[in-house]
Amino acid sequence: WWLDYSAETQVYATAVGQRQGIDLADGSHVELNAATQLAVRISWLRREVALRDGEAMFDVVHQRFRPFSVLAGDLQIRDIGTRFDVRKRPEATVVSVLDGEVELVRDGKTVDAGLKAGFSRRFDRHGRALPVEAIDAERASAWIDGRLVFEHTPLAEVAAELERYHPVGFVFADPDVADETLSGTFESADLGPFLRALEKILPLRVERRKQTIVLHRR
Repeated sequence: WWLDYSAETQVYATAVGQRQGIDLADGSHVELNAATQLAVRISWLRREVALRDGEAMFDVVHQRFRPFSVLAGDLQIRDIGTRFDVRKRPEATVVSVLDGEVELVRDGKTVDAGLKAGFSRRFDRHGRALPVEAIDAERASAWIDGRLVFEHTPLAEVAAELERYHPVGFVFADPDVADETLSGTFESADLGPFLRALEKILPLRVERRKQTIVLHRR
């Protein structure tokens, strides 16, 4: 009991534009996306991870008598021997399973007893669970290879994501521009080509003011 109670918590964090791979003491592996904060506590009886902000991909070594769980806000993801991605953003938390399955628990109640490989579930800012959706595993892990994939994503979310990769801030000159949606695959490290593509894909004009990017309706 004392060894379990006294187990240390290790905190990992990535800066804007930085990614990091972590090998945990139990043999599991975690990939941290940009601007992510993660706390890990591994004891004799349990393996607990808290995703405070950002995104992480977990490749978990299954141990029947020592459960592995990830806490993202009030959502708990319990591993059932799997590889899964958790994205925690102010607007939503998304769990995507690439291999195996997970159990989703919120406020002590099971939301999904077996979210399986090839599917994801989104929880909005109020904690409401949206319907399960099919995913493409390669697309879900694209960020590990430096790619950003958007599919009918509001520009407000696109801008927030890019601010995790580049030291810039987006401003919408016209408020309704934030509701425009974008689809496509882009290199996360190349902001210039993304902005040029944005002007071609959407009726927008991009104005660069040093570290501020203003989006105007064209």
